[in-house]
Amino acid sequence: MRLLNTETLRMEEFFEANLPPYAILSHTWEKEEVLLPDMADLAKARQKAGFAKIKGACALARRQQYEYIWIDTCCIDKSSSAELSEAINSMYRWYQESDVCYAYLCDVVLGEDLTTSRWFTRGWTLQELIAPGAVEFYSGAWELIGTENDEAIMDAVSRVTGIDPGILSGWLELSEVSIAQKMSWASKRVTTRPEDEAYCLMGLFDVNMPLIYGEGSRAFRRLQEEIVTRCPYDQSILAWYSLSDDDYLTGSLLAHSPKVFEKSGGIFPIPRRQSKGGPETAITLTSQWMDLSGLIFTMSTSDDGPGSQRPDTCCFGQYLQPWPPTDMTPSDLLATDAVVAILDCQLGTVPGTYPALFLQRSGNGSYSRLLWTGQGVVRFSLHDSASLSDDRSMLGISPFRASREKPLLFNNSSQCYATYLPTYLVTYKGFSHRFRKLPMSMCLRADSLRDEKH
Repeated sequence: MRLLNTETLRMEEFFEANLPPYAILSHTWEKEEVLLPDMADLAKARQKAGFAKIKGACALARRQQYEYIWIDTCCIDKSSSAELSEAINSMYRWYQESDVCYAYLCDVVLGEDLTTSRWFTRGWTLQELIAPGAVEFYSGAWELIGTENDEAIMDAVSRVTGIDPGILSGWLELSEVSIAQKMSWASKRVTTRPEDEAYCLMGLFDVNMPLIYGEGSRAFRRLQEEIVTRCPYDQSILAWYSLSDDDYLTGSLLAHSPKVFEKSGGIFPIPRRQSKGGPETAITLTSQWMDLSGLIFTMSTSDDGPGSQRPDTCCFGQYLQPWPPTDMTPSDLLATDAVVAILDCQLGTVPGTYPALFLQRSGNGSYSRLLWTGQGVVRFSLHDSASLSDDRSMLGISPFRASREKPLLFNNSSQCYATYLPTYLVTYKGFSHRFRKLPMSMCLRADSLRDEKH
């Protein structure tokens, strides 16, 4: 690891086993940043606009008795792809192991709202906010705005970022937060290069992977595959919403960008002690397959099976809007032979409420994921239907009645039913999925979903 000496402004290299205490800088890149080659000639480096930031950070570190500081602009040799890859894969840990992180908000004046800073919109600064044990916020004039431990600062930062105060304060572990929640923190942030949408999140999910600039959105796909391998029990990675302007889309299970997780901040992991799942509930990846489990239902309007009448509206929890939320009519939806797959994670704070995906039958026993603009995940509540007589917002399913012979009450007022499905081969735009029936005692994980990559 290369560190900048705050007294001499010279670079020194250390093995991580014998790192000295160091401060670290978090900032947004501006014009004329000072790079590593520039530091070889300090006289020329001082002529660049970015040198003032380095000088200010070093002066602050010296006042706090730190001999060394790490600054990404000048401490990484970006001409070396190997060093750049190592640095990006190590960066979360470097911020985590620093004594203090200086969050330099160059566009904020002391006394102004710090959350208006561009710093809160950039992809890379997300991990720089979460990883360090101590974060201090400074204005453009290097005046202390406050620390992450200040209650007012923490509340403001939590509000603008969507991050739980427990994460910011350190008493809540990242492992206790769902994949969907973490993705939602990144959903409104931007990066200069599309691949960095994925690379800036590697540390947040504790994964490592090679950098391939030029691969575009494929980088985010690779990131999700690595996350699934590391966190196989968290199905919330599938709980994302379409943001496309198209009225009606079919898509794959995995997302193309963190942006589609914008509405997924209210999806929570189910504690393992509350989940009935064993190994059969995990998502597993091989070179050809993705295996996961979920309860699959089809919908009809009467005990006799699918009918011609459909409910005009359905409540999707906090997302109340017409169903389907597009120009599709109820009869159009009926023609799709839509089914619902319930995910093994919790939607909102009400126990027994789950996110679910719509699937569309596309012929030959195959299905595709249904996505509407602003939709992609809906709310399902697994309760005894007898308790839902006055609640039209919940889907009542009694696990003890789950069978292919007897339909299950979908909405008490509209008499729409959900029926348990047997085994099917399912196809998602180039990906094949197979639902396998498991014992009914595993009701919430009654089917297995298999994803074949082509």
